[in-house]
Amino acid sequence: GAIEMSHFGSGPGVVLDGVGPLVVRTTSFERAPVGLAVVDGAPVLEKNYFVGNATGLRIQGPTLPSAVRDNAFIDNATAIENSSGKALVAQGNYWGTVDSVAIAALVKGEVDFSRFLATEPDLTAVLEEGDGGVRFALYAGYPNPFNAEVVIPFELGADARVELGVYDVLGRRVRVLVDERMEVGGHRV
Repeated sequence: GAIEMSHFGSGPGVVLDGVGPLVVRTTSFERAPVGLAVVDGAPVLEKNYFVGNATGLRIQGPTLPSAVRDNAFIDNATAIENSSGKALVAQGNYWGTVDSVAIAALVKGEVDFSRFLATEPDLTAVLEEGDGGVRFALYAGYPNPFNAEVVIPFELGADARVELGVYDVLGRRVRVLVDERMEVGGHRV
C-alpha cells in the first residue's frame, strides 16, 4: 500500500502500528506532538516533509523502516527519536542545517544521518525508474488546496499503461482518473 501526497497537520499525528509493506511518500506531517510514529513496521519513508513537530519521526519496536531517505526535517524540536535499540539508517535527508553537531542534537537514539543533504529536496514529484532507466514522474496537484477541481500533471519516460486513481484515507479506491495506455511525454488529468 501507499500513503502519498497527503497532509497531516495540527492534530495528534499518525501512528503506523505493525503495518506490512507500505510506502509513505510526498506527505507532510506538521505541528503535531509526534508527526509520524512507526511501531514495529518497515515502511519506506521518502520525500516527506516533517515540520514544526515536537518529534518529527518516532521509531518504536524491533522492526525498523526499510528506508528513510530524501525527507526534509525542519523546525522540529526532535527530528527523529529511535527507541528500537537498533541503528536506524537515515542517510540522504535534509535537516534544516548542514552543521553535523546541530543535526546530532536533533536526533535521539542511534541514528546514522551521515551523507545528509545540503539543500531541501524537491518533494513535489514522485519519480520512479522503470525498465532501462526510463523515469516517470507524478507531480503535486494544483491548485492546492483545491475545491471542485484539481489538475494532476505527470510525465512518462516511455509509452506505458497508466493507472491513476483517488484513494480515501483507508486506502480504498474511490475513483479511477486514468486507466489506459499513453504515449511518452507530459500529461495532465
